[in-house]
Amino acid sequence: MKLLNKSLTILAVGLGATAIAQSPVYVVSFGQGVAVNQANKRAEFNYEVGKKRNPDNTVVNVGRFSFNTVAENANDRIKIVFERPEFLGVNAAGTVCEFGGRAVLTRMTPQGRREIQGRADVRVEDKWNPTQGVEPPAEHPRDTIRVRFVVPRQNSTTPEVVFEFGGNVMRGNLAVRALPSNPGAGN
Repeated sequence: MKLLNKSLTILAVGLGATAIAQSPVYVVSFGQGVAVNQANKRAEFNYEVGKKRNPDNTVVNVGRFSFNTVAENANDRIKIVFERPEFLGVNAAGTVCEFGGRAVLTRMTPQGRREIQGRADVRVEDKWNPTQGVEPPAEHPRDTIRVRFVVPRQNSTTPEVVFEFGGNVMRGNLAVRALPSNPGAGN
């Protein structure tokens, strides 16, 4: 009898874990590529953000974000990463996505590697939907990405901007999808 109870308990835990692991995620925006700003500075990005419905029927934000500036001098390189956005929104047309949350900015200094805890705010705009890897014509508007990294400022409600980048996606792509009325329900 104890063996049967133990087996049933293991089966119930296994089924519950499987249900949680298989909760569908509705991907709201994703992208990978290289962006170039007006000063001709380059940055590589890779991200995927979405919404997931938990077994208790709550909807949570899920995803990851990685951003690296490209520079010959190691002291000029910036890396920003975060997991699980704290906020995530899409415009009604499904072309602009804003997301962000607690993040870490890493940069090399003459004293060595420095990590700064702060907040990253990201805005992406999907202006091109490539088919079969075809790049948009030169006259077509490019997708855009903007990244701001801020830290709290003492005795102020306005955060200090530590890093900001805004540019056009010159290689790769990003995509934005409109949110369904029931995210995470297998849409």
